[in-house]
Formats: sequence, structure tokens, C-alpha cells
Amino acid sequence: MLRPRFKSSAGIAVRRHPHGHLQYLAGSLHADLSMAISLRVGAEVPASLFAGLLSRGADPDGHGYEEVVAAGYLRQTVGLAPAGLTRMAVPHPVTFEASQPLLATHIAIFSAVSEGELLWSGALRGVRYERQPSSRVYLPAFMLTVAKPPTPRTRS
Repeated sequence: MLRPRFKSSAGIAVRRHPHGHLQYLAGSLHADLSMAISLRVGAEVPASLFAGLLSRGADPDGHGYEEVVAAGYLRQTVGLAPAGLTRMAVPHPVTFEASQPLLATHIAIFSAVSEGELLWSGALRGVRYERQPSSRVYLPAFMLTVAKPPTPRTRS
């Protein structure tokens, strides 16, 4: 039996089915996000956070990414809750919808509803694939996790 191979088509990560057709992530997704450099060096986490979809992942310094462009697509407001000693999670479902397919491979959390600084980013993951990309991306509650930023050290 042939193993499915992962390939990129127009910058969008997809899976190639053994019969040759491309498949796109579908259904409930999850993501585990890494911190951008700005949080690693002690920047404070803003009170308002916004999740956005990326068609190209960010560099470790939080640059070089491409945000999804689709009619009706908007960043979503998210909150964070503790999820262990080193992780935090979004305690509510996050849903992105647009009037055209959302060709996303990554997700990120930003400091503002438009523009703003990228704080965390990571690849979208799932177990189900479909032949056509969807116009809806859904992450259930607690399935979007982020690394806790280091606590600022105080000098005494």
C-alpha cells in the first residue's frame, strides 16, 4: 500500500491521496503554537488577543508570514486560560468563516484586530481530509494551545 505524501500546491500544504488527487484539512482542527521572539525576550502579553489564519507560517522572529486573504474573513477575538505548567489554551471554540475557501496552513495570535504584532504561531493539524478546501475553519475549545511566556524577572 502506498503511503500518502504531503505536498504543497500554490503554497498551501495538502496531502496527496494514493490515487493522485489532492486533499485538504477538514473537520475539527487543533494547533500548538510557539512564541515569537518578542515574547521570549520579556514583552508583556496584551489584554486583547486576536487569532488569524496564515497561508504561510512565520519565521522564528515573527516575520515572513502571509495572512489569509478571503472575502468575509476576519480575525477572531480569543482569550487564554491556564492549561498546565508551561501551556495556556483558548477556552472557547474558534471559528473562521468566509465566502470563499480558506487556504490556511497555519494559525497565529496577534496583538490587534488588524496589523498588530504576531505573538504566537504554529501549523494547523487535523485527522480528516476532503477533496475541496473549506470556507470554514473550526478549532474546538482547548484545542488551540500556546507556550506560556516567561515571567519577567525583577531585580532586587
